[in-house]
Amino acid sequence: MNKKFLLTILFFFSVQSFSFPSSCAVTTTVDVSEVMSWEVSSFSAADVTYPNTVYLTLEFHNNGTVDLNVSGNLSIKKDGSVIYNNLVFEGNVSAQQYENFTFNWTPTTTGDFLANLTINMTNDALGQSNLTSTTASFTVYSPPPEPGGGPSGTYTPPAPNITRTWDVILPFVPVKIEIENKVLAFREIIIEVDKESHNVTVEVNRIYDKPGFVKDDPPGELYQYLEIKHENIEGFRSVLINFSVKNEWISDKQIDKSDVILNRYSANEEKWESFPATPVTEDSDYAYYKAEVPGLSVFSITAREKTACTQGERRCSDNDLQECSFGGLWETIETCEHECSGGECIGIPPACAQGERRCLGNTLQKCSADGSGWENIEICEYGCWDNECKEMVVSFVTKMAVFVMFAILVAIVIIMVALVYVNLKMSLARKR
Repeated sequence: MNKKFLLTILFFFSVQSFSFPSSCAVTTTVDVSEVMSWEVSSFSAADVTYPNTVYLTLEFHNNGTVDLNVSGNLSIKKDGSVIYNNLVFEGNVSAQQYENFTFNWTPTTTGDFLANLTINMTNDALGQSNLTSTTASFTVYSPPPEPGGGPSGTYTPPAPNITRTWDVILPFVPVKIEIENKVLAFREIIIEVDKESHNVTVEVNRIYDKPGFVKDDPPGELYQYLEIKHENIEGFRSVLINFSVKNEWISDKQIDKSDVILNRYSANEEKWESFPATPVTEDSDYAYYKAEVPGLSVFSITAREKTACTQGERRCSDNDLQECSFGGLWETIETCEHECSGGECIGIPPACAQGERRCLGNTLQKCSADGSGWENIEICEYGCWDNECKEMVVSFVTKMAVFVMFAILVAIVIIMVALVYVNLKMSLARKR
């Protein structure tokens, strides 16, 4: 009875150990801060000269284990008063990743400024959001005096930026921007689009310094930087720019009027492209030019230096093949695979002549079709020489040895046959 009772108790506890309610199981709680974690690596803004655009950069690090939706609201103060406040970026930063957010602000005055960036981080899956803020200071300097300005060399700030808008621009129908402000070298801009474009805005600015995103200085002697921004243009068919250059500047720099060129910065290729400036007319103050360009961007008006190279001329710089551009600058057009010599890329001399054969040990090889190397044809069983596989060679001594062995073998066979015959004959004789 006691034995059955003990077995029953043991069975009961065994069942309970497997059917223990899950509500009593040990659980692990993950702190949200362990999965949502971030760091503002840096927030910076470079000083500029009015009216250049101020470019601001945020370096953000997502230290957590979940993706974050990140947005930034920029507030700019001058003398303690807020003069700008707007949402400047939105984006996603993957877990354990860095991301740079770059945005800009166009100043309307000079002075010292304080930029405050409020950053909002959210994760929809966790239903969590957090805010942090960071600041950066910068200065907008007054531009230098105009050449030949007022009697005291004082500077008069330029008129507001030239902005034009269109509800629609049709393909192959030119639209024109006429500019009367002489602070800007551009006088007229004629644009043709290749696709119908709606709610178009074009803004023309003079800038006094090379923008931060432009890598190199333009070729030659600089006259003026300009920038043309646009919104909602689908594609350009042509852009014709009419501009002017002061005769006083041309005289001071001792340049020829035919050496004036218009340069456009290509953001895709990260370099300046130079375009011929055709003289149109001149008066007592200005020389007038026109140039056709493929699109809108940052521009510079320069004059070719006297020491510049000749357009189309080529040279080698280490392994780079370079060509002289229209603007008189050396530009790398190709990095030679093997060697650059005499203003051209040189290939590796062929390793062999097409169809040529050779022996490499017992391997017969032939030259590849392009002469770049040798290809195996056959492994020669009996040796390779004179650029071909040889057949088996048997010497006279070997042949005589084989003949003697064959003769001996034949003799042995004859003797054995004779012995069998004699033995058979004697056996028949006994039976009789």
